[in-house]
Amino acid sequence: YYAAMDDWIVDSQFNISNESEKREWTIAFKKYLERVLNNRKNTIQTVIFSSEQLHIKLTKACHVQKLKNFLSRFFDEIKVVVYLKPQSTLAVSWFSQQLKGNSQITDFFEGIVNSNHYYDYLNMLDIWSQVIGQDNVLLRIMDDSDERIKDVVKDLITTLNADANQLKDLNENRNISFDSISIDLLILMNIYFSRGKKNELNRSIVKYLREASSSGKKKLPARKDVKIFDKNYFENNRKVARKYLDREQLFVVNYDKYPEKATSFSLKIDLNNKLNGLNDSLTGNSCLKDSSLNNWKEIYIKVQDKIQKLEV
Repeated sequence: YYAAMDDWIVDSQFNISNESEKREWTIAFKKYLERVLNNRKNTIQTVIFSSEQLHIKLTKACHVQKLKNFLSRFFDEIKVVVYLKPQSTLAVSWFSQQLKGNSQITDFFEGIVNSNHYYDYLNMLDIWSQVIGQDNVLLRIMDDSDERIKDVVKDLITTLNADANQLKDLNENRNISFDSISIDLLILMNIYFSRGKKNELNRSIVKYLREASSSGKKKLPARKDVKIFDKNYFENNRKVARKYLDREQLFVVNYDKYPEKATSFSLKIDLNNKLNGLNDSLTGNSCLKDSSLNNWKEIYIKVQDKIQKLEV
């Protein structure tokens, strides 16, 4: 929902391309949600809304208050379950996500400032606590401790005392990380795409690279860079730990899982092999429009040329 409201996203699957269409989509979405909740109010006790966009887009108390006002029409009790990762872990994951959205970044920590709401957990938790109430903000920690959370979905169900049998595909992992070659290929390709315009070609590329990344080596930053990045948030995280968990340390991080040197850029032969596999997949896709295929053919030639000029 909130992703579709971003100015830089023109997503064909929602048919949103201007302010008027945004307003129409918002009205329709609210009516749909109201209808669903009203139709089931006598048969269900707990409703779970799960969205990373709540963290990204609701950055002020007035935003959260607006959401609370809407939900309070249907629910007597509102609780927020917050899953926190070490900022470095979040940054590594976000790097990959941005590349899937056609970002032209080339480094894990590129452009990140300490005051960024995305990484300022204290400010984020204080905003939600101010509106929802601190007792209704349930904090869950995802780190490298012995008690680490291995399955977020199952942990969420347990935390809320909900019935896991109501969920389908509980054990299916749909968030497969891209391997190093796929990441490097996106870095080379994204210069030819417009930021945020997720058309059918972009979705087909991401789908193929996700499926081709199941067992490949992951791209990671250097250990020393991760430590330096996390150090920026040490004091803020300690305040979070004291205020919300009544302890001194927020995260346990095993920095040994990061290499001494950052993962080097992929070899030409590996990049060419994956690019050619992607090309075979796209040109053999009968569902792609001719305009998308013609666009891809131009990009394919340009990326081939860029790979040949790499000094690796």
